Amino acid sequence: MTAFRQFDPANYINSMEEAALNLTFAAEDHDPGQFISALGDVARAYSMGKIADAVGVSRESLYRSLGPSGNPRFATVMNALTAMGLELQVVVAQPRRECSLDAVAVDQETTLQA
Repeated sequence: MTAFRQFDPANYINSMEEAALNLTFAAEDHDPGQFISALGDVARAYSMGKIADAVGVSRESLYRSLGPSGNPRFATVMNALTAMGLELQVVVAQPRRECSLDAVAVDQETTLQA
């Protein structure tokens, strides 16, 4: 039986631009867990030990914080980004169309009246 290695996104992050894109795409999902997971991938790509030293926490603690069940403090997230030469930017959100039954009903009424 062939054994496959588990996919690790950290193996494919080879530049600061790729790290920034990875985190940007994760943030666009509006899922904090997804962003923290992506931050963990980027930290592993950079070297979790070096990031942990710069943040002032143990390597194991940073792995836990940025792991699947982690819930890091905002300061930890910001310090990790800074240690990797990245920064968080806030921009005006693009209008998003809500997908709800009410919105569908309004669209159907508009279509029927046209």
